[in-house]
Amino acid sequence: MKLKDSVQLVEMQKRLKLISKLDSYGVLDSIEKLPETPSSVQKKIIQEFFVFLASKFV
Repeated sequence: MKLKDSVQLVEMQKRLKLISKLDSYGVLDSIEKLPETPSSVQKKIIQEFFVFLASKFV
């Protein structure tokens, strides 16, 4: 296996872990309904929401 392949595999594993985490919170269906290419306003709203949400668990 080439180094590039190893790096890609690690990146894919990180993304799978993130997807699994979102699934454990039961939010994948809601996230799938979001636009593929959000406007800057939509993106900011989602980012602020997740920052707010994460702050409640710290």
